[in-house]
Amino acid sequence: MEEDIRKQGILYLQQQQTFGKKWKRMWSVLFRENTCSISRLEFFECKDGGAMDKGPRKQQEHRKVIRLSNCIRVSEVDVNGCPKDTGSFLVETTEKMYVFAADRNQVGDWIHKLCEIAFPFLPPQKNLLQLTKCNNTR
Repeated sequence: MEEDIRKQGILYLQQQQTFGKKWKRMWSVLFRENTCSISRLEFFECKDGGAMDKGPRKQQEHRKVIRLSNCIRVSEVDVNGCPKDTGSFLVETTEKMYVFAADRNQVGDWIHKLCEIAFPFLPPQKNLLQLTKCNNTR
Protein backbone atom coordinates (compact mmCIF):
# COMPACT_ATOMS: atom_id res chain seq x y z
CA MET A 1 0.00 0.00 0.00
CA GLU A 2 1.30 3.44 -0.96
CA GLU A 3 1.82 5.99 1.80
CA ASP A 4 -0.28 9.12 1.58
CA ILE A 5 2.17 11.98 0.96
CA ARG A 6 0.34 15.30 1.37
CA LYS A 7 3.29 17.64 0.74
CA GLN A 8 7.04 17.48 0.26
CA GLY A 9 9.81 19.93 -0.38
CA ILE A 10 12.63 21.97 1.15
CA LEU A 11 12.21 23.36 4.65
CA TYR A 12 14.87 25.04 6.77
CA LEU A 13 15.14 23.93 10.40
CA GLN A 14 16.39 26.42 12.98
CA GLN A 15 19.01 24.93 15.28
CA GLN A 16 20.38 26.44 18.47
CA GLN A 17 24.16 26.59 18.54
CA THR A 18 26.66 27.78 21.13
CA PHE A 19 27.01 31.16 19.42
CA GLY A 20 23.56 31.91 17.97
CA LYS A 21 21.21 30.07 15.68
CA LYS A 22 21.77 28.29 12.40
CA TRP A 23 19.37 27.15 9.67
CA LYS A 24 19.77 23.66 8.19
CA ARG A 25 18.30 22.85 4.80
CA MET A 26 16.08 19.77 5.07
CA TRP A 27 14.10 17.64 2.62
CA SER A 28 10.70 17.29 4.27
CA VAL A 29 7.80 14.92 3.62
CA LEU A 30 4.37 15.26 5.24
CA PHE A 31 2.41 11.99 5.52
CA ARG A 32 -1.27 11.54 6.34
CA GLU A 33 -2.26 8.62 8.58
CA ASN A 34 -3.50 5.48 6.88
CA THR A 35 -4.11 1.87 7.90
CA CYS A 36 -0.37 1.10 7.80
CA SER A 37 1.29 4.24 9.17
CA ILE A 38 0.90 7.25 11.45
CA SER A 39 0.59 10.89 10.40
CA ARG A 40 4.01 12.49 10.58
CA LEU A 41 6.48 14.99 9.22
CA GLU A 42 9.79 13.39 8.24
CA PHE A 43 12.86 15.44 7.42
CA PHE A 44 16.51 14.84 6.69
CA GLU A 45 19.45 17.06 5.87
CA CYS A 46 19.66 18.09 2.25
CA LYS A 47 23.14 18.98 0.99
CA ASP A 48 24.12 20.53 -2.33
CA GLY A 49 20.98 20.49 -4.38
CA GLY A 50 18.99 17.42 -3.53
CA ALA A 51 17.51 15.08 -1.01
CA MET A 52 18.18 11.93 -2.96
CA ASP A 53 21.96 12.16 -3.54
CA LYS A 54 22.89 9.78 -0.71
CA GLY A 55 20.32 7.12 -1.40
CA PRO A 56 17.43 5.81 0.68
CA ARG A 57 19.55 3.89 3.20
CA LYS A 58 21.57 6.98 4.15
CA GLN A 59 18.38 9.03 4.49
CA GLN A 60 16.84 6.47 6.85
CA GLU A 61 19.87 6.73 9.16
CA HIS A 62 19.60 10.51 9.55
CA ARG A 63 15.85 10.96 9.29
CA LYS A 64 13.94 12.82 11.99
CA VAL A 65 10.25 12.28 12.59
CA ILE A 66 7.62 14.48 14.21
CA ARG A 67 4.54 12.45 15.15
CA LEU A 68 1.64 14.75 14.38
CA SER A 69 -0.50 13.02 17.02
CA ASN A 70 1.84 14.72 19.56
CA CYS A 71 1.30 18.15 18.00
CA ILE A 72 -0.02 20.92 20.26
CA ARG A 73 0.27 23.95 17.97
CA VAL A 74 1.23 24.99 14.45
CA SER A 75 1.49 28.72 13.78
CA GLU A 76 3.32 31.32 11.77
CA VAL A 77 6.00 33.16 13.77
CA ASP A 78 8.27 36.13 13.17
CA VAL A 79 11.90 35.09 13.45
CA ASN A 80 14.91 37.27 12.71
CA GLY A 81 17.59 35.89 10.44
CA CYS A 82 15.48 33.54 8.32
CA PRO A 83 17.01 32.36 5.05
CA LYS A 84 16.39 34.74 2.14
CA ASP A 85 12.81 34.88 0.73
CA THR A 86 11.38 32.59 3.39
CA GLY A 87 8.77 32.84 6.12
CA SER A 88 8.88 30.95 9.39
CA PHE A 89 6.46 28.80 11.33
CA LEU A 90 6.41 26.89 14.59
CA VAL A 91 5.51 23.25 15.18
CA GLU A 92 5.08 22.58 18.90
CA THR A 93 4.75 19.01 20.16
CA THR A 94 4.43 17.56 23.65
CA GLU A 95 8.20 17.04 23.61
CA LYS A 96 9.80 19.86 21.64
CA MET A 97 9.36 23.07 19.66
CA TYR A 98 10.56 23.22 16.06
CA VAL A 99 10.99 26.41 14.05
CA PHE A 100 10.94 25.89 10.30
CA ALA A 101 11.25 28.31 7.39
CA ALA A 102 9.78 27.72 3.93
CA ASP A 103 9.70 29.65 0.68
CA ARG A 104 7.53 32.69 1.33
CA ASN A 105 4.94 31.44 -1.20
CA GLN A 106 4.73 28.01 0.49
CA VAL A 107 4.50 28.92 4.19
CA GLY A 108 0.69 29.13 4.23
CA ASP A 109 0.31 25.82 2.43
CA TRP A 110 2.69 24.02 4.81
CA ILE A 111 0.83 25.43 7.84
CA HIS A 112 -2.58 24.59 6.36
CA LYS A 113 -1.63 21.00 5.53
CA LEU A 114 0.09 20.43 8.87
CA CYS A 115 -2.99 21.72 10.73
CA GLU A 116 -5.33 19.68 8.55
CA ILE A 117 -3.47 16.48 9.45
CA ALA A 118 -2.47 17.26 13.06
CA PHE A 119 -5.92 18.52 14.08
CA PRO A 120 -8.40 16.50 11.97
CA PHE A 121 -11.18 16.96 14.54
CA LEU A 122 -11.51 20.66 13.62
CA PRO A 123 -13.50 21.59 10.52
CA PRO A 124 -11.23 23.23 7.87
CA GLN A 125 -12.77 26.70 8.28
CA LYS A 126 -12.37 26.58 12.05
CA ASN A 127 -8.83 25.34 11.64
CA LEU A 128 -7.92 28.35 9.48
CA LEU A 129 -9.79 30.70 11.82
CA GLN A 130 -7.79 29.36 14.78
CA LEU A 131 -4.57 29.82 12.82
CA THR A 132 -5.53 33.42 12.06
CA LYS A 133 -6.30 34.08 15.73
CA CYS A 134 -2.92 32.62 16.74
CA ASN A 135 -1.15 34.85 14.25
CA ASN A 136 -3.00 37.98 15.37
CA THR A 137 -2.16 37.50 19.05
CA ARG A 138 1.58 37.80 18.56
